[in-house]
Amino acid sequence: MNHAAIVLAAVLVLASPEENPAVRVFPLEGGSVEVFAVRAEGRFTGVTAKGEVDAPAAVVWDLLADYDHAGEIMPTIKNSETIRREGRFAWTRTMVGMGPLNVEMTTRMEEDREGLELRWEQEEGPFTVNRGVWSIRERGDKKCLLVYSAEMDHPLFPDWLREELITRSVPEMFQAIRKRAFRE
Repeated sequence: MNHAAIVLAAVLVLASPEENPAVRVFPLEGGSVEVFAVRAEGRFTGVTAKGEVDAPAAVVWDLLADYDHAGEIMPTIKNSETIRREGRFAWTRTMVGMGPLNVEMTTRMEEDREGLELRWEQEEGPFTVNRGVWSIRERGDKKCLLVYSAEMDHPLFPDWLREELITRSVPEMFQAIRKRAFRE
């Protein structure tokens, strides 16, 4: 899937659930997250999700860009460390796991702090495709809109399993960010 497909998915998920029946709404403590499964040529290729966070955009940015402590925030990250930095790029070594499934990967992060976008792409690891973006939009009144878009493919996981694992993990990520941001 190309970047135009990610943008299209983001536009679709930003429509209200009433306008887009493909959007699944998951209740969270103090809010909800809307998750849209992205498909290309009949295959599941990733997700786009959005949810409001009761914290300023700068607080949420600091949480997302703190790669060395990502395992303390994100439920699917077992551990993560920054292995290199060059300008607005950082490379991380991350262990991601759900249940008995654990995978290690090296990821290139691209930080656009001014635009409040954090992009990533796997450089080494088991996925044939693993890339995406976190976008943060200030809402005022110490709130922000958080949008997550990700493309993932793995040669050993069928579409239905990837869709279930990813779609189920997204609300958990949003809830973890909401809780941690509220404490900050």
